[in-house]
Amino acid sequence: MDSKVLKNAQRKVENIKKSDYSIYDSIDIGDPNLWLTREELVAILNQKLKGMSLANFALKTRSKEAKKLVCEALGFPTPNSFKRVKPSFPCLQFDIYVQKRNNLQVYNEALAAHRKYVLIRVDKNSIISEVKIPLGSEVIFWDRTGKLTKKYQATFGGDHLQTSLLIKKDTSSLSLLATNEIIDLSSKSPTEDPKNKELYSAVSLFERLKTLIGTEFEAPKIDQERKRGDKLHSLVCKVLGYEQFSDLGKYPDLKHQLLELKMQTSPTIDLGVALPNSQSALDLEKVNGNQITHRDIRYGIFYGEINDTKVKIRSLLLTNGEKFFESFNRCGGIVVNKKKQLTIPKNYFSE
Repeated sequence: MDSKVLKNAQRKVENIKKSDYSIYDSIDIGDPNLWLTREELVAILNQKLKGMSLANFALKTRSKEAKKLVCEALGFPTPNSFKRVKPSFPCLQFDIYVQKRNNLQVYNEALAAHRKYVLIRVDKNSIISEVKIPLGSEVIFWDRTGKLTKKYQATFGGDHLQTSLLIKKDTSSLSLLATNEIIDLSSKSPTEDPKNKELYSAVSLFERLKTLIGTEFEAPKIDQERKRGDKLHSLVCKVLGYEQFSDLGKYPDLKHQLLELKMQTSPTIDLGVALPNSQSALDLEKVNGNQITHRDIRYGIFYGEINDTKVKIRSLLLTNGEKFFESFNRCGGIVVNKKKQLTIPKNYFSE
């Protein structure tokens, strides 16, 4: 680290502390007393943040905590709440991303050539190990697709801790295929194609799935939502009568039951790239002459809480794609949340 660069950065941070600037006030790029160059920003953030912990925070909370640390490091007062603006720090024209892996996700906007992207690297224990700041003009070369990945989201409109079957029956086409009778699934796989009379009705699914309420299981690290989902998936397979857990990582989670699962420890539900009430056909053969669409899929949405090293299932909501938005609110109105998937070069943080 260049000692002169760091000294200049420290001097400017002291000036920022004495000023009336917030992170939402744009500082004049030409101001030699306040404007931190990219090199100076790298120097001061590495000095202040290295070794600090972001452990035990969920992903969204972790991002907020990182912003607090950056505010303190740069001498800005920490807002009571952070505004949803782009860039997230208009003062010095940068955004913040906490990176445990090399998959950088930029949401809802194209890359801005002159914007600074503050990448805070954390190790396997969520300790900050390095800060790097590429410009958008550099980051754009990490994009190998040139595409934005659509991602729909929703929140429940009622009391999510109240267990409830939100539909009285399946869609008209699925009702012809599903049964309330006990099905022997011991020789079946949850990843098989659905078959007539091997599908539990929504009512039967609900009765079986709600037996999981109160169940506790070992909690993966708080920022590993996918692993919590895998744990839930395994429990559901067992309670439905499958002898073996199987997962192809595709939608819907239990293809054999046309059942999508969500393990929620926060209010916002990620729905993936298709709306639940879409009439588009799924890539499945017809079942007894019926084409399966997104509207037919059942959604088992479990809400839980993390206590120490355990996840405890608190409630269950069950609906289907057809009726999904009668109970859930789509985030952003008609806006689609999008993310650009970028791969950070393998040795970028060690160079």
